[in-house]
Amino acid sequence: MKTHFLFVLPNIDEILLFVGFDRNRYERQTYINIVREVFYKLQKEIYDLNLPFTLSAGVSSFVKESTMIKKAYTEAYIANEVGKKIYKKESITFYDDLGIYKFLRLVDKEDILKDENIRCIYEYDKKHNTNLIETLEVFMDNNGSIKKTAEKTFMHPNTVKYRLNKIKELVGEDILKDGSKRFYYYVLIKAIKLILD
Repeated sequence: MKTHFLFVLPNIDEILLFVGFDRNRYERQTYINIVREVFYKLQKEIYDLNLPFTLSAGVSSFVKESTMIKKAYTEAYIANEVGKKIYKKESITFYDDLGIYKFLRLVDKEDILKDENIRCIYEYDKKHNTNLIETLEVFMDNNGSIKKTAEKTFMHPNTVKYRLNKIKELVGEDILKDGSKRFYYYVLIKAIKLILD
């Protein structure tokens, strides 16, 4: 870290870390790798010392001037909060990698659950301790491939088929039958991950 400037501002339950890079010397992937390496070293120290807390981090997009520190803080905060909800574990999340989650974080739980079909699946999952929403998300992430969905979720393909049929049974229709509906439900499923208890 000798070639970068670095300062820390301690807060109640967070530490702000500002790291500067010479853009001419470092490509984006290089500084991403450096930040990841620092995060994993800190995480290992916490684990090795058996400290009573966990570590998660949010990283802002690259900012060119010190006047943009407020923007950088906001992005890092958003990345950290969204990352904790999506990954449900200690993680490092980059604002630039949030994609659609940059916008979905603004969606209200009640707004999402106004959709009767999503609410039906959500309530079934909650009541029966299942994860139909996750299965549907992975299925959609993999362009409707049962084989890939089974591999990613460590399930048998027949289990994936059963779950997809259960979703159809619950909502009374194939919510994936046309492109616009598929996209609508894909966005809702991504959004619901931010509000899951």
